Amino acid sequence: MEKIKIDTFLEYKFVSDSTFSPDGRYVAFVVSQADAQANDYKKDLYLYDVVKDNTRRLTVDRRVGLYVWADSDRLLFTSGGATGKSCFYEIRISGGEACKAFELDIQVVKMDRMADGRYVLLGTAPVKPETGAGSEEESAEDAGAYEIIEEIPFWSNGAGFTNRLRTGLYIFDAASQKLTQISSLWEDCSTYSVLGQYILFKSYEWRDVRGIKEGISLHDLDSAMTRVLVEQDQVVSDAVALLSETEALVAATDGSRYGDVQYPDFYRMKLSDGSMTLISPWGNGLDNTVGSDARYGGGRSLKLCGNDFYFLSTDGENGGLYCLNAAGTVSGNLAGDGSCDSFDVFDGAACATGSDTCTSGGASVRRLVTCEFRGDHLAELFVDGRQVTFFNDMSRFDISAREYHEIQSRDGMAVHGYVMKPADYVPGRKYPAILNIHGGPRTSFGAIFHHEMQMWASHGYFVFYCNPHGSDGRGDAFGYIDGSYGSIDYEDIMDFTDAMLEAYPDMDKDRLGVAGGSYGGFMTNWIIGHTDRFRAAASQRCVTNWISMEHMSDIGHFFVPQSVGADTFGDMHKMWDQSPLKYAAACKTPTLFIHSDQDFRCPLAEGLQMFSALKLGGCEARLCVLKGENHELSRSGKPANRIRRMEEIINWMDKYLKAGEGQV
Repeated sequence: MEKIKIDTFLEYKFVSDSTFSPDGRYVAFVVSQADAQANDYKKDLYLYDVVKDNTRRLTVDRRVGLYVWADSDRLLFTSGGATGKSCFYEIRISGGEACKAFELDIQVVKMDRMADGRYVLLGTAPVKPETGAGSEEESAEDAGAYEIIEEIPFWSNGAGFTNRLRTGLYIFDAASQKLTQISSLWEDCSTYSVLGQYILFKSYEWRDVRGIKEGISLHDLDSAMTRVLVEQDQVVSDAVALLSETEALVAATDGSRYGDVQYPDFYRMKLSDGSMTLISPWGNGLDNTVGSDARYGGGRSLKLCGNDFYFLSTDGENGGLYCLNAAGTVSGNLAGDGSCDSFDVFDGAACATGSDTCTSGGASVRRLVTCEFRGDHLAELFVDGRQVTFFNDMSRFDISAREYHEIQSRDGMAVHGYVMKPADYVPGRKYPAILNIHGGPRTSFGAIFHHEMQMWASHGYFVFYCNPHGSDGRGDAFGYIDGSYGSIDYEDIMDFTDAMLEAYPDMDKDRLGVAGGSYGGFMTNWIIGHTDRFRAAASQRCVTNWISMEHMSDIGHFFVPQSVGADTFGDMHKMWDQSPLKYAAACKTPTLFIHSDQDFRCPLAEGLQMFSALKLGGCEARLCVLKGENHELSRSGKPANRIRRMEEIINWMDKYLKAGEGQV
């Protein structure tokens, strides 16, 4: 059998973003694959025929972006186009080449067809300078000569500088080519729900500093009037969905126990006055946060179908699909064990009304399409629980089995984790081991395929990892560690390490490595400043100094005070006490830093500071800066840079953990 190598990911085909056609006959979806020659990704549309049970490709060598069904025979999709614009092409599933349909002077990020044939969409565009600003200044800025910064956040990971950029809510009439903005010029919109003449949407209007508590508004298409139901800065909400002309479903938190990061519950909102009544507690996030570096692409994460609200959520180590019914009861997981990445629901012809809402029809059986990781297989499509696509044959690879473990945390709660044995494992022989720490911290590791960790196992390493306090899928009591990073989470990780060394005597305690990215990078930096038990470390897209992080990260102005429980105007000493940089002088662990020069989530300065501190303290360190990449390097970076990143890490681990053992 073949070993998993660094470049094996070039062979993977990533399935994502599946949606039913308006008549329910077909499922459109996207298949992506790394293109080593172009150093990019090919993304093409495919079609699954529900009746004939077969799959065919619709586009060839396209760089498909988002897509939407125009009707049961036509799909619209974006591909290429000038920066800040969206070029849409049309293709018929009955046959023929794709042809250009129209181009919009905004960057469309979400789009759905409405019942009347028009489209509702979210699109990003710059707010033009106020009256009196000179055209010469505007043209110089547009030409890239300089940047103007007037607000916070001033940049966004993956998007660069964002001054005056807003994501608005629009209606587009394809017949007349008329684009109408519903939201105000300075309003940032994040999601919407459509029912008949009404659009319910979330937004935040701002000019200087953007907050996180979005308002909720109702727009009447007939009167072109908008009413604010919930003022911004009042409630943290996750999802909105119109149930009728008088009520809506809202997933929100009251923050009574854990503040703004408290997981949401489900409420029924009156559209007359915005008042909300709790209908069902939930207490977990509304998304799948089970991590993997072997997925690419997105898809639907929630949808209202009749009075049933379908949504993704992480429960323990599974990313599942759930349904809240009209009685307030939440179903069990409707997907398989593993990770449901996206889904769609079809319920008769009325489900064609677009958005995240469909009205129950009376004639058709409800059908479900899911995009799921199951076991050691990459994501494939499942219709009503049956696998219908087979793009990746993983049976030819020598995949290390995950062995599940639980330990007791010091507060009595269970910590869940996994161990993978090295390829060609021989009992009684000592092997080096790598501890991997996930990002977030509100994400999780699950029992699904992870390319890099399989590559480490193929390279002769034990690999172990866990979900410490702060991880997703276990509710607020387990997930809340704000103000205490580096305390109980650190203890969990160290205790899990001790337990795995005891459970696996062939794991060499004197040849341990540690690696992690984002929050995992923070924790790697924290570990090397608090213990010498690891002989090598790889800190990626890390957090080093909460003080600089607050004022440089694209989310720093709210995430840092929230996470640390302090800010630079309040208790800077607490921020410094929780910063790994404070403890860098104690570090003796040779450490590799991996950072991207366009990472605006955990900016390059975070890696530079820790690297500089280690070098000045006489500790062996190396910093690899990947150019043109952002915070998503390990998951969706350019193929060549992903390869270089993995080479840097495995070479570093080999240098310090395999020296003198006489094997690779």
